[in-house]
Amino acid sequence: MGNKKERKDALERFTVEMNKVLDENSYKGGWKQNIDNSFLEKKLIEELAEFFLSLNHPVWTGMNVIREFVNQHNYASGHVDITKKGQKKELVDIANICMMLHDNL
Repeated sequence: MGNKKERKDALERFTVEMNKVLDENSYKGGWKQNIDNSFLEKKLIEELAEFFLSLNHPVWTGMNVIREFVNQHNYASGHVDITKKGQKKELVDIANICMMLHDNL
């Protein structure tokens, strides 16, 4: 897990990215007022599926359950960014949704 400073630095970098995305979407209003947990739960599954597809690994891209979910719900718009930048974006999206769900409980 690294030393305390490494953990603190990693957490700070990650929360900065989380805040950027939250700021970009602030026009939508807050999650407590405008979003119920069932929506967030579905959104979490969507983002997890997009992350696994972004890994572009045969284990994940070949998993029918992920492909079917993405296709059935028309998520990922048929394109997933498989770069490290794209993968990090998906992880930030996942973290923000987890934070919203955690805050709502």
